[in-house]
Amino acid sequence: MTEVTVQISARPQPILEHIAASPTDSRGPCPALNALANSGALPRDGRRITAQMLKSAVETVFNVDASAKINALFAATKKDGSSSGNEVDQEDVINLEDLSFHDNESAEHDVSFTRRDTFFGSSSYPEPEYIHALMNASADGESLTVADLVKHRLTRFNHSLEHNPDLTFWGGQVLSCCIETYLIVNVFGRNGKISIQDARAFLGEERIPVDYMRPDSLVSAFNGILDTRIVPIMAKVSFPHSIHQVSLLKTPYIATVGMDILVQQPNQQ
Repeated sequence: MTEVTVQISARPQPILEHIAASPTDSRGPCPALNALANSGALPRDGRRITAQMLKSAVETVFNVDASAKINALFAATKKDGSSSGNEVDQEDVINLEDLSFHDNESAEHDVSFTRRDTFFGSSSYPEPEYIHALMNASADGESLTVADLVKHRLTRFNHSLEHNPDLTFWGGQVLSCCIETYLIVNVFGRNGKISIQDARAFLGEERIPVDYMRPDSLVSAFNGILDTRIVPIMAKVSFPHSIHQVSLLKTPYIATVGMDILVQQPNQQ
C-alpha cells in the first residue's frame, strides 16, 4: 500500500494522504474523482457519496466548479438505475463505480485517454498500455500539451473505430472530452501543459502529485467549451476516418463540432 502526503496550495489547505485503492474499494471511470478518494478528500472506499460531498471535494482540492455536471451525473445515474447496492434510487448517494454506466450523460465514455471502451470490459481502472502510449505522445518528452493530448485521442479514436463495433462517440461524450482536455492542462497542469510526471501521477496512479498547485481562481468545468477566445488547432490534425462512421452516432454535426472544440488551445492571457 502506497502512502504519500501532500499539502494543497491556496485556500483552503487540506493535508491529503494518498493511499492506493484496495481491491474492495469502489472506483469509477474518472481519474480525478478516484484520486480524491485515494487522498481521503472523498470516502476512501468510494461508497455512499452525496452530490454535495463531490462538489465540496472537487472545489476544495481542485478549485473547480463542477456543480452542474455533478447534478447531471446524479440524475443520470438514477435514471439509468445502475446502482451497485447503495439504494441510489431511495437516497441521493452513489458509489464511484456507479458512474461507469454507458450513456450520453455519464462520466464514462468511449475513446478515453486511459480506459478501455465499455465493449471491452470495465472502465473503472486505467490500462497500462494506454498510459504508456499517452506519455509517448509528448513531443518534447517532458510535458503533454493540448496538441499531444489530441494526438493520443486521435490514436484512441481510430483504434476504437476499427475494433469496437459498439463505439458510441457523439454529443455529450465528445463535450466531456473537451472538458477533460482543458482541465488536464489548466488545472492538473498549468498554462496549457502538464508535466509527464504529474500526468502519470494523476492519470496513471490516480494520485495528487506532491507539488500540485491548486488554481488561485475558481475554474468552471465548462471553460474548455465556452471560452470563445480559444485558438483551434484542429486544422493541423487530419482524421483518416470520418467521425460520421461511428455507430450509434445520432447527431454527426454536433459530434464534428465537438471534436473541433476538443483540440482547441486554452486562451493565453
